[in-house]
Amino acid sequence: MRQPIIPWLIVATLNRLSICFCAGLFLVPLSSPAACRLPVPDGGDEGYVPSKENLFGDIVRVDLPLVTVRNGRTRKPEQISVADISGIYSIYGGDGPLSELKPGLQVWVWFRKCERPGEGIPFAAYFQVFSTDPGDRARLNRQGQIISVPGH
Repeated sequence: MRQPIIPWLIVATLNRLSICFCAGLFLVPLSSPAACRLPVPDGGDEGYVPSKENLFGDIVRVDLPLVTVRNGRTRKPEQISVADISGIYSIYGGDGPLSELKPGLQVWVWFRKCERPGEGIPFAAYFQVFSTDPGDRARLNRQGQIISVPGH
């Protein structure tokens, strides 16, 4: 007697679906937008790596809660709202009030969820300055990473 082919096709299809489902469980966390990792003042735990900043450049104007930054890559001015944060941090971990923001400061900015919004003014989630002295500047590479600091 010949066995029906239909049950075999159903079992094979269910096996394929279960394999795809299991593979999807492993891949979803890798592409999740929850992967935004803001810097931690003073570096945080060893091995903690924050997400790449959304913007680096120099402050050109401060009208709190808006700060205009000349983008270090495009050289175009961009407005950022600092309404959601209460302070700023230096690259060395020290914190200070928003009132210390002034033109000429080198800055790195992370937006909400580490994403630039499609439209409107982005809101800063973390605002980092090299120093609160505009004359104190780091040398950067094209990606905005510090390659040398004054006196070192």
